[in-house]
Order: sequence, then C-alpha cells, then structure tokens
Amino acid sequence: MTLLLTGVSAIFSSYFHPREQSMPEKLRAGDLRFVLICLVAAGISLIFSIRYFHAAFPEASLNIDVRREESRPIAERFLSARGYAVNRYRHSAVFDYDDQAKVFLEKEMGLERAQRVLGSKIKLWRWSHRWFRPLQKEEFRVDVTPQGEIVGFQHIVREEAPGASLTARAAQDRAEAFLVEVLHKDLTTLEFIQAHTQQRPHRTDHTFTWRDRSFDFQGASYRFEVTVQGDEIGGYREFLKVPEQWTRQYRKLRSLNQTTGMVDTMLMLALFVGLLVILVQRIRREDIRWKVAFTFGALTTGLNFLASLNAFPIHEFYYSTTESYPSFLMGIVLDSLLSALGWGALIFVITAAAESLYRQRYPDKLALSHILRWRGLRTKRAFRSLVLGLTLAPCFIAYQTLFYLLANKFGAWAPAEVPYDDLLNTRLPWAFVLLAGFFPAVSEEFFFRMFSIPFLEKLLKNGWLALGLAGFIWGFGHAGYPNQPFYIRGVEVGLAGIAVGLIMVRLDILAVLIWHYTVDATYTALLMLRSHDAYIALSGALTALIFLIPLILAIWGYFRRGGFESEAGLTNRDDVLPPGEELEMEELEREWVMIDYLPLSSRRILIGCLAVGLLLSLYAVPVERFGDFVDFGVTRIQAKQKADEFLVTEGVDVGSYRWVVYAYSRFHPLEGEYILEHADVKSANRLFGEEMKTVFWAVRYFKPLEKEEYRVYIDSREGSVYTFEHIVAEDAPGADVSEERALAIAGDFLRSRGFDPQAFDLVESSTEKRPARRDYRFVWQARQGDPRNIGEARFRLGLEVVGDRVGRFWPFLKLPEDWVRARQKETAWTALRFWGRILLIGAFAFFGLAIFINAARHGFIRWRRTLGLATGVAVLYGLDLLNKLPLFYRDYTTSLDPTIYVITQIAGDAMTMTIVFVIAVLAIGVGSVLYPEALQILERSYRHPRARDAMISALLLIGMILGLGQLRHWLIDRFPQSASVSGLSLPGDIDTVLPVASRLISAIFATLAVAVILGVIVHLARRYLKSARLKTLAIVLVLPFLVPEEARSSSEFLFGLVWLGITVGAALALLYGIFRDNVLAYLVGLFLAACVTNGIRLIQQSSLFLTVNGGLLLAIAGWVMVWLLLSGVSTRSKTTPTSGSPN
Repeated sequence: MTLLLTGVSAIFSSYFHPREQSMPEKLRAGDLRFVLICLVAAGISLIFSIRYFHAAFPEASLNIDVRREESRPIAERFLSARGYAVNRYRHSAVFDYDDQAKVFLEKEMGLERAQRVLGSKIKLWRWSHRWFRPLQKEEFRVDVTPQGEIVGFQHIVREEAPGASLTARAAQDRAEAFLVEVLHKDLTTLEFIQAHTQQRPHRTDHTFTWRDRSFDFQGASYRFEVTVQGDEIGGYREFLKVPEQWTRQYRKLRSLNQTTGMVDTMLMLALFVGLLVILVQRIRREDIRWKVAFTFGALTTGLNFLASLNAFPIHEFYYSTTESYPSFLMGIVLDSLLSALGWGALIFVITAAAESLYRQRYPDKLALSHILRWRGLRTKRAFRSLVLGLTLAPCFIAYQTLFYLLANKFGAWAPAEVPYDDLLNTRLPWAFVLLAGFFPAVSEEFFFRMFSIPFLEKLLKNGWLALGLAGFIWGFGHAGYPNQPFYIRGVEVGLAGIAVGLIMVRLDILAVLIWHYTVDATYTALLMLRSHDAYIALSGALTALIFLIPLILAIWGYFRRGGFESEAGLTNRDDVLPPGEELEMEELEREWVMIDYLPLSSRRILIGCLAVGLLLSLYAVPVERFGDFVDFGVTRIQAKQKADEFLVTEGVDVGSYRWVVYAYSRFHPLEGEYILEHADVKSANRLFGEEMKTVFWAVRYFKPLEKEEYRVYIDSREGSVYTFEHIVAEDAPGADVSEERALAIAGDFLRSRGFDPQAFDLVESSTEKRPARRDYRFVWQARQGDPRNIGEARFRLGLEVVGDRVGRFWPFLKLPEDWVRARQKETAWTALRFWGRILLIGAFAFFGLAIFINAARHGFIRWRRTLGLATGVAVLYGLDLLNKLPLFYRDYTTSLDPTIYVITQIAGDAMTMTIVFVIAVLAIGVGSVLYPEALQILERSYRHPRARDAMISALLLIGMILGLGQLRHWLIDRFPQSASVSGLSLPGDIDTVLPVASRLISAIFATLAVAVILGVIVHLARRYLKSARLKTLAIVLVLPFLVPEEARSSSEFLFGLVWLGITVGAALALLYGIFRDNVLAYLVGLFLAACVTNGIRLIQQSSLFLTVNGGLLLAIAGWVMVWLLLSGVSTRSKTTPTSGSPN
C-alpha cells in the first residue's frame, strides 16, 4: 500500500520534472533468466496449489441456499406468526456456528462422515438475527440455517414482565405443541431428559430439553430445548451436546499448543528486550530514522483504525442493551482509535530499532527509507525484489500444500476451514485484506528478519545459527493454532522462516515484505475472490495482488527511460546522518546546581501536626466501618486441618488428593451497593458478616487429570466449615432418586446448616438425567418480612444434589433486575469518564517515555546504577513468587497435564519478571533523571540535613492516611446512599508462607511506583503549568475523570468528587508545606506509610500468626525511623546537590 501510494504520486512528478541521472542500468541475460525462472516457478506452483490445495486444507461443507439478506424475511415471518412486530427495533446479523461441536465431529468422525451429518441431522451453520432497542431489556433473536430452517429463537423479557404461572405438565404440553405444530418434529423420535422451573415475580418460566434418539455418537447427543415464559414460547434452540470428557481431553491436547506458544512468547519477549536495548543505544548515538519509523507506524494506525470501524456491523450484533447507543458509538470509535495507536506505536518502535541495525549490518542493500520512494522502486534491485516477492507467494502456498499433503498422510490434523466470514457483510471488506497483509508482513518481517537475524548473529557469532533461531522462534509463534501434532505448525513455518531469512540476507527486506503481504492478503481474500458480487471479488483481487501495481510501474519506467535507476545514493551505506554531539554523564554532573537544604520551620511542623491531629481526633467519634466483619482468626494451616476433618467425616480419602489453601471472598460489589443504597453500613456488615458469610479460607482438593474435586470453605473468623463444593464428572456414577427424595436430602442438609426450609419458598428447581445418575438443582427464597430481605433484594439459598449427595450449597442475595440494569447502564457521560481516564494514562505514559528517550539521547541516564536497581526490583519480584509458592496450583485446570501447567506458569512468571525489569528500568531512569539526588539517599552526608524532616514528613503522612481513612468511613456511615463500593478489601498476602515478606516487597514496589508517578506529575506541572491558576484549572479538569467508575448516580459521583478533592487537597498541602523538595522524605515517607498501614491491617486480625507478621512489619518501619534518627545526628556537611534536572 505504501509503495503504491508513493509510486503513483512520484511517477507523475518524475514525468513532468525529469532529473538528470547517471546512465540507466539495463537488464542483462542473467536478469532475464532470473525473471524466466520466477515465472516458471510461479506457474508450476499455481497449478499445483489449485489442484491440491483443498486436499491439503479441506473445507467444511457449507451449502448456502439462503443467503444472509434472504434469511431475514424468514426470521421476521417467524416472529410475525408469534405475534411480534420488530419494525421499530434495530437489526443486526452475523454468521454463527458452534466451533466446539464442529471440531468434535470432524476429529472423531472424520471429515467426510462429519460433512454428511452436518448436512442432515445436525444444523450447525446459522444466520443469527437480532432485533433490539437501546436501554431496553426486551429483544428478539432468530437463527436461520443456510437452507432456510428455524433452529433458534429467543424472546428476552424483563424478570418483572407479567405472565401466567402454568404447572410443569401444562408448560410441557405447550412446548411439545410448539415442536410438533411449528417446527414439525416427531416426538416419538425424541427422548425427554431435562426440566427446569423458575418462579419469576409475576409469572413462572419453564425450560424443557429433549434429545434425538437416532443420534448417539461417543456420548454426544443432539438436543432440542424449549423455554415457556408464562404461557408463551419464549425460546428454542438446537445444539450438539459434546461429552464433557472429550472436552477435557481436547483441552489437554490443545494445552501442548498453548504451552509451546507461551515458551515461544517468552523467547520473543527476550528478543524484544534486546530490541529495546538496541533502540536506546541508537537513540544515544542519534542513529534512528524517525521519519521512516513514523511512516510505518502511521500506516499501521490508519489501517487498523479503518478495519476496526469497518467491523461495526459485527460489533453491533454484540451490543449490550444496558449501554446507551451514543456511548456504544463513542466506545467503538475510541477503542478503535486507541487500539490502532497502540499497534502503530509498536510498529514505530520495531521499525526504529530494526532499521538502524539492518542499515548497519547490510550496507550494500537498498535503504528502507528509499524503498518507499519512486526512485528506489525504479532500481534493478527493487525490480528483482518485486519479481521474487510475487513469485515466492505462490511458491510458499505450494510448499504449504505439499507439506500438509504429506503430513496428513502421517496423521497430522487440523479443523476444516469454514468457507464464510462476516467480513463479506461489511462495507469495505478489502480493508481487512489490507490489514491482514500489511500488519503481519511489517511486524514479523521487521522483527524476526530485519532485527533478529543481525542481532542474533552479533550475539551468537554465527550467521547460520542466527537464521535458524530467528526462523524457528517466528515459526513456533504459530504453535497456538489448533493443528496437531502441536509442533507441526512451528516446523512448517519455521523452515519457511529460515528460507525467507536467507533471501533477506542475500537480497533485501523488500522481497520478503512483498512475499509475506501477498500470502496473508491472498488467504484473507480467498472468500472475496469466490464471491458473486463483482465489487467484493474485484476489490479482494486488487488488495491481495497490490504489489503487481508497483511492478507494472517499474516495468513502464524501465521502457520509458531505457533502463533502471542507478542505486547510487540509495543504499544503506549512503543513508547516513551527520553525527550528533554527545555529552558525557560526568560533564552533566558537574553542571548540577549545589544549594543548601532549608530545614522545616517550627511553624510548618506545628501546623502540620495540628492538621493531622485534627484528622486523627475522628477516631474518638463512633463509626460503623464497612467491612469490619473481615477477620482471619485461623491460619491457612489450621483451615486445612478443619477441611481435612470435614472431608474425612464425609468418607473422603484426603491423602490421595493434592491441595491448595487461599483467602477467598464471595462478596459482590453490586450487592454491597444495593444494601448501602437501601439500608445502612450496619445492615451490610450484619448481612455479609453473619447471615451470608463472604470471607473464607478456601481449601481445594484435586487430582491431576480428574474432574472430581472438593472445595471446602472455612469461616475465616471462627474456623468452622461454612459450605463446600463437590465437583464430579457428568458421567460419574450415582443414584437416580425422585424429586421428592432429592428435596428431603436438601432439607436435611439445610437444617444441619441452621436454615429452616419451611421459612423459605422454593422458587427454582431443575432436574437433569446424566448418563449414570440424576442431578437436581434447587433455589429457595426467604419469605416476605424476613430481616435478611432488604428492599426488593431477596435472601436465597442454592443447593445441588448430585445423585443422592449434596454437591454444592451457597447462600446469596437476589437483586432486582431493573436495579441491576440501571447500575450497569452506560451513558455518554460514563463512557467519557472511562475514556478520559484511559487518555490521561496514555498521556502520562507518553510524557514519561518522552522524558526517558530524551534523557537517553543526551546521556543523562546513569545506566550502571539504573540497571543494578532494576535488577534488584526483578529479584524482589522473584522472591515474592517463591513466597507465594503455596498458591501455585490455585488456578490449575485439572484437564491439563501438571507438567504442562508448571511449564506454562514458569514461562508466564519469567515473562512477567522481564516486564517488571523493563518497567523498573524506565521508572528508575525517569526518576533519577528528574531527581538525580534520589540515588544518593544512602550517602550519610546527603541524609543528614534532611533526615529529621523526612521522619516528620513520614509521620505526618502516616497520620494523614489513617485520619483520612477514618474520615471516609465516617462519611460512608453518614451518607451510605451516596457511597460507592468497588470491592471488599482483604489483608494482603495472608495466604503466603510469610505475609510480612510479601507485604514488605509490596511496600517497596508501591514506593517506587508512587514516587515516580508523583515525580513526573510535579515535573510536568512545573514545566507546563507555571502559574497557580493553571495548576488549579488542571486539577479541576482532571478530577472528574478520576472519580471511581462504580459511582453511577449523581449523588455517588458528587461523593466521589468531594472525596477526591479532600484527598488531593490534603496531599497537596502536605507536599508543598512539609515534603517540599526533600526527595528523601518522599521515598521514606511512602515506604513507611505502606509498611505501617499494612502492618496495622495484619495486627487487627485475630490470628496470632498474622498479628506477629504485622508486628514484624511495624518493627521494620521502626528500624527505618531509627536509621533516620541516626542519620540526623551526623555532623557531616549539609551541602549537597539537589534536583536540578538536566531536562
């Protein structure tokens, strides 16, 4: 695309304003032979690919008798026959299918047999139509097959909507009549297997499920489900129920792909860190071609943005009706824009670093900056690259075809391609083709070829090893595809990667760029090329083969001029900028201003103490603190012992299970919001702390590769078993009891837990016949007048009976649906606040990176100390991971092999540690540049004049934080309806080996993060907001965007805004009045505040172990204070350099 735009504009310029050039370069016999060989190779490859492509890459059978636009009238007639008019609703449609069902049939039946089944008994493909209105719950969905059959229908209505309350038998008669009279099903061919009944406020809903008796393949069943809402048919669907055991086995199989991809991603991340190192070095040497990087970054941004907006019809289908339409549109545009900018920034960084290394390593090749220009395209080298790149595309497709023809004979497998995509229903389908060709070509060729090969060659001192490593890292980056065996895609692409890497080394980057673009664009455009719509087919062909245009222009230019342009002045060797002046760090250090530190006056200290004392005096005021019920009175080991005892009484051999214990909260913010809005803090604490406990020790017992597991939830305060879950496979054996017997079992269990079933109404029940047992699910609701009901919220008890044993029990609060939708409502204002926060974060990151890049460019960063400190941060992160080893299997999925899980976790942790290191380098680099004296806090001569003030500042900060915390609790207690709840705060890291260690590391990280963020903000304010009026205006404009997202109502927003104003005001007063320019005070104050607040939180727990850990944290804080005191009594010099920033 770039070459086309530049070439077309430049050709007319050169035609009307010819330049004097050196003698034209002619095609020689070797060149003609090269072109002939390429033509022959391309022709043979095309013929081979056309003949055998579908044998190597079979397609799913999809016969479209009814097209998308033709299926809409069918769906509308179906709705009209039901008495529904949708002419005032918005409409959206997509092509849909169940991918899991498709894969199951293809893998287990074989493609040929699966194709026959999909064309007859199983209706997999469908046009999904949706009619909706913004901010209205009611909507309609209808699924129509490509043969015009109705296979799905849903009428979504409010829970409060009125309707009849039929008995289960009467509702089932309605459902059967619908199947027979409307869908023309033969009930004798169906077996009834499942029923579900749910009491709504003004009606009763029923759902019934049948299976097709004539289809039974490896435990899979084809099912028909009908929902009766009141006395009307409210839903219908046909679906293939895939066996759970197969799903687990397939997930295990796919885990090999995902783990391989994860390890490869780790290697890619290591390469990217190397790229960043090269980028910094080249910036330092002023050896970056910013214009070239910007060009590719801008093109990436533009194409991504265009493709995202073009996908609007697809986005609209998934529109949430709790969001206003203007908010939805704003979200689509801003999400598309920011996403496009992010990808553009990535390409900008990759291009900047890769181009500089490519230019240095290959001086005789055409410079990247010149292949974007018409003169560069008119060279013989560019002509050969265009010919070779376009030739490689069919050759590569032929290679893939041959590779998988052979691989399939030896048992390789991949899901069949689906010959349809929703891109065909967009206005500009070619936008996807452009993006699908351009972005992978530029990102992958620049990173894995243009950068990685010379980088690895320099690192490994071996060119062939660099080619192989770069090729296979690129190749196994495709391991996440579902192809089996898991390594097949990596081998296939990796071998190709070596070949194209060699081509780049021997020729140039242009040839492989053209090859990669053409291959990916062609694959994306295949569906367009087969379209009957001339616009779609022609635009697909043009965008896929776009590089034919510069080739034709180059040939035309050759004949017009009588030869090719000379390469003189166009190679990497010629692309040199005048060297910039370099400043050494030592010279900059001598330029820093040396001034005396002015200690805090007694007046400032007194005012600060009085203000903080006033805040702390609020502790004398009685306050009901939300969340006071959070208390851990037992340790995780004690919780494990209690869980063991419970399971032993249930007859479980706990010794045969692996286990993991972790702190767990069942608290949902929406429940907290509702209680505070309709009652008070005391009621919330009673409900969440006593009636339906929400804070536990969760003890999980599991066996690798087995579905069955137990989860026991231990009351965190009392140490008793509150509830549990017994998770079993769907084909596990068990009893087949009647509903009456299941209710009796459930009632006995509820009474053993202190609940009287007679005080509740049964509002929901379901039964499902499993292969070797019958399961039940019941929900009871507290009756009117029960004190656990608050407002329209109802206290409920859920219970599952698996066979003849209770499998799960959970108390919960059922919130009114209308209230929930109102809370979840997204308006233009909430969207503006959300995206405003994103833009603020983006702007902050931009300025931070700009400061870092500018500092690196001018040599202001002290790399040895910065890298040393960043390494220390990464090591601390690693130690924290070790301290959290007891939680290693918390998120383990039992369908995965444990070895695979371990490898995945280690790879993920290694990548995270690398990212932490990079962020630490950036943060420490920026901080040390803006405030270079921060690196001197360990020198006694620097600390001496500042130590006393630093300790006073820290104490005042701690007092302010504690006082503001009490003030917030008082405000929430006084104005609960205006408070917003984001979650329930548990003491941090209490489920680790040593909570004090993780909390200490967390305090260090928090200190570094907050100090750097605050430092950058102060720097920007000093530089760009010089007057008090501008600073005040900036605060007023920014604060509304920082109000928590949970604040939805006007009173909640006002509460949040006022609280932010109080917090920011107090922080600014402390910053300008006490901390001032004392960098030591910021670092020590933030660290001590984190230690003290975390220590107090641990001490407040009833467990002696946690109290001791909290005491140790406070002792560390005390030791730091003693260290400050000793620094303050030193008699050494008080004169030191201060924050004269080189920027």
